[in-house]
Amino acid sequence: VKNLVVQPTHLMHGAEYDELVEALAPYKDKMTITVSEPLLSTQEDKDTVAEALIAETVSKSDYDTIDAMKADGAAIVYMGHGTAHEANATYTQMQETINKLGYTNVFVGTVEGNPPATALPVIFKAVKDAGFKKVILRPMMVVAGDHANNDMAGDWADAFAEGGEVEVEGQDEPVDLGPGFGKENVKCQIMGLGEIAAVQQIYVEHAGNVINQKEDVKVGKSKVTKIAVAKKKATVTYKKVAGANGYEIRYSLKKNMKGAKTAKVTKGKTTKKVIKKLKKGKRYYFQVRAYKTVNGEKVYGNWSAKKRSKKIK
Repeated sequence: VKNLVVQPTHLMHGAEYDELVEALAPYKDKMTITVSEPLLSTQEDKDTVAEALIAETVSKSDYDTIDAMKADGAAIVYMGHGTAHEANATYTQMQETINKLGYTNVFVGTVEGNPPATALPVIFKAVKDAGFKKVILRPMMVVAGDHANNDMAGDWADAFAEGGEVEVEGQDEPVDLGPGFGKENVKCQIMGLGEIAAVQQIYVEHAGNVINQKEDVKVGKSKVTKIAVAKKKATVTYKKVAGANGYEIRYSLKKNMKGAKTAKVTKGKTTKKVIKKLKKGKRYYFQVRAYKTVNGEKVYGNWSAKKRSKKIK
């Protein structure tokens, strides 16, 4: 495999997305790796998911339309996970998107209550203050797993039904919600976003966009033209590639390039790179490849033929 596209099934560019990118980093010298976008990456994605999720929720309810639901005093509460990562703004953006689309009986909360505006007591109060008497709970998560079955269908459903005191993440004292809506007025839909066809299509399109972009970008092959050795270092001269944004030079004591180290060179006037901290009296193999940057991702050309240096001084 020379080119790998990874399509995350994450909701956003959060902590787990960052961990994925970090886990892939050690393998970027072995192949060209591009990480595609998670689900809620653009405003268009958010609009599509909001519309599809609300339509799916209504279709699985006792109502024919969202307006009929609202007229009967019923609200929808979506429960996301929540995160301390800066990407938690996505939940607020989803609420803003839902509001702009005109759905006044739809609310977005999170298990962790992060951002604070999504905490259970805040959402409970917002639903009650808006005059709604019934609640449909559904996860805003790709998979309806432990959080949906235990936190949502358990703790949250009980809180909306019974009211009373609830524990809140980060607060020493419990919060009193007041009277609940009654058990008969709280229903749960345990279904993940990944079960919705429109959501699946977004993931397909995100992966397709990356594949198409990468196929359209051609990166020429560079070449190591000269290696000048000096005291514990070598100056590597390489061939310039038209349109390249930068280059990578890798070097190893072994011809199969096992254990190779990599040095990066950003685009500039020079076509040389000084590699330091080399072992005296050893010969090294060097290779170079060019890359172009496409939407923040690097598309690499092929590695050049190996060129062996003289003994390092």
